[in-house]
Amino acid sequence: MGNLRLVLKNMRRRKLRSALTILGVVVGMLTLTVFGAFSQRMNILVNGTVDSASSWVTVYPQGGNSQQAASGRTNGQYIDAAQVKKITAVKGVKRVTQIVEVSYKKSSGGDPLSSSQTVEGIDLKYGYPALADAQKWSLSSGRELKASDAYNKVVVIGSSVASNLGKTTGDHLTIRGVKYKVVGVLNQTMSTPDTRLYTALGNARSVLASDNPLLKTSQLSSSVLAVPKSGTGVNALATRIDNAVSGLQVYSPSAMKQEASSQTSTLNLIVYGIAIISLVVGTLSVVNTMYMSVSERTREIGIKKAVGARVGDIMREHLLEASVVGLAGAAAGLLGGWAVTAIVNAATTSSGRVLFAMTPQLAVAVLVIGLVIGTLAGIFPALKAARLDPVIALRAE
Repeated sequence: MGNLRLVLKNMRRRKLRSALTILGVVVGMLTLTVFGAFSQRMNILVNGTVDSASSWVTVYPQGGNSQQAASGRTNGQYIDAAQVKKITAVKGVKRVTQIVEVSYKKSSGGDPLSSSQTVEGIDLKYGYPALADAQKWSLSSGRELKASDAYNKVVVIGSSVASNLGKTTGDHLTIRGVKYKVVGVLNQTMSTPDTRLYTALGNARSVLASDNPLLKTSQLSSSVLAVPKSGTGVNALATRIDNAVSGLQVYSPSAMKQEASSQTSTLNLIVYGIAIISLVVGTLSVVNTMYMSVSERTREIGIKKAVGARVGDIMREHLLEASVVGLAGAAAGLLGGWAVTAIVNAATTSSGRVLFAMTPQLAVAVLVIGLVIGTLAGIFPALKAARLDPVIALRAE
């Protein structure tokens, strides 16, 4: 504690220089925090999708995915009834669940994907319970959907949808002119379910029909989940479906994991690059200040050594000062980054998007990096101070 008080006293004596040094660390740490929070958000989204699909094979139309299928494009962007029948007949398939996704709102230009909030219709007998269990959904209010809701105009909504629309359990909302009752609101998951309105498969197909009146929407699906029988591997089943049914994109859990890894690896590399740049810039800033500090306090160091201060004492004092500078800069940068991400998230929540995720792991990483910056930057100035000849130091002006 004595050394810490001395360090803080020394920093107060050179307020401007200490503040500018800390500011140099703050800028790097703030940038790292913001990019790190964005990376964390993307990782949560991607990993959540992969984890939720670990028990089944996910099938999309050829050349498309669920979002494209929901867009109303009809050029091979749906799975038709014949394809579903073939999937069901593949050896090892226990059952299939059809899913239809459509955007909650349709723009004046006719693009059903004008909103990031999505109506997802699912088979309520098997599909909805399986998704709820796989994605570990929990309710903040109300109840889950049940099989008897297959012909009811009811929805369970995600946390972002509830916040954006100002709806809670018992309220009503309108989808394409049809009134639905909110029977449940999910707790925040920081992933896809936050922007979903879950309902019966038939309800979502009715919405799809309103967007595409010429389509036989009662026979179309945006995607299909194929659940394997006991003793059948999910990856093996994916291969069988891919070989047996043409015109589809088939994803096993391992394939989805591989694709997810490729999507997140580039972003993570960018964040690591920023961390390295922040480390270098912050280290140089602290090194410069600490060297100047040693030069200014040469006589003071000489007096300390003359009255018995050991090399280790001088080293510890200067290393502690550098570490405090680094940690203070990291803490300030972390707070600044948290403020920036909170403001941006608040501004984008109305569109159903959350861009950043501040996690305990990220906060700890930023603080540790700041501490490392300070400690590494203080080593050489501390060595210089510790090695000063007390006689020469005492002669310094």
